[in-house]
Amino acid sequence: MRGLSPQNTLGIIYMPWLSDLGDKISDAIKSGNGIVFRVVAFLVSGFFFATYPFYLFGFYMANHGFYAYEMLDNLLSLRILFFAGFLLLAIVGAFLVFSVPAVVISYRELRKEASHTGRALMIAQIALSILLNVALLVAFLYGCINNPTPAFVAPILVAVTLGVLFMVIAFCRGRTYFATLSVVIVFAFLLPMANTAGAARLFEISLQHFNLGGIYSEVTTPDGALQGNLIFLSPTHVYLQVESKNRFAIIPRKDDVVINFVRFTKHDP
Repeated sequence: MRGLSPQNTLGIIYMPWLSDLGDKISDAIKSGNGIVFRVVAFLVSGFFFATYPFYLFGFYMANHGFYAYEMLDNLLSLRILFFAGFLLLAIVGAFLVFSVPAVVISYRELRKEASHTGRALMIAQIALSILLNVALLVAFLYGCINNPTPAFVAPILVAVTLGVLFMVIAFCRGRTYFATLSVVIVFAFLLPMANTAGAARLFEISLQHFNLGGIYSEVTTPDGALQGNLIFLSPTHVYLQVESKNRFAIIPRKDDVVINFVRFTKHDP
């Protein structure tokens, strides 16, 4: 039987392909364009999305003066209702941020287009993008004039921040993506501290999607009917800010308790 030479033995032990892989990882770290930064950013963002719903829910409860102990056993449902509103803000933010470079790119392509049909389509695309942005800006200004509270501005700030993050993910290197994600997370945690009303309003948007809060409602019980702002509807209790008696009512959910949703809560300027 033929034995292995020392060179072959070392080749099996050290496996040159591992050395090549190590060199590639090292080059990726140095260039800032490898998977290392994106993997770390993915882990950090996973921690952020797992904890942020409870962070905002804490501000929401503090702003309305209650604490829902039963929600400690329903963490998954809390995440789901938060991400419904979060997805809406993400879509708005992506539209706000991506529409600007879309107009710029379309204008550059328009100058290169030779055919009349192509130029007409691009002009229509640019005009539509501009009109949509103007309409969104007018709606934003109208909302600020009629309801100039910081609580209205907070969701817009979060939406724009998400849009910027999406652009960075799509076009920037791994190192830039990680740095931007870090800034976004710090901003997301500091913003509710600076504006607790805005944080409560941001979480209320998610509750309204599922008719779980932020709705003027009428609750009928065997003892009578109560009307007021439904602060939160948990699996076991109804948290209602009673309008007529200026008090907070916590009503256990039973078969004989009927809830009628009237309209979304109106916020005073």
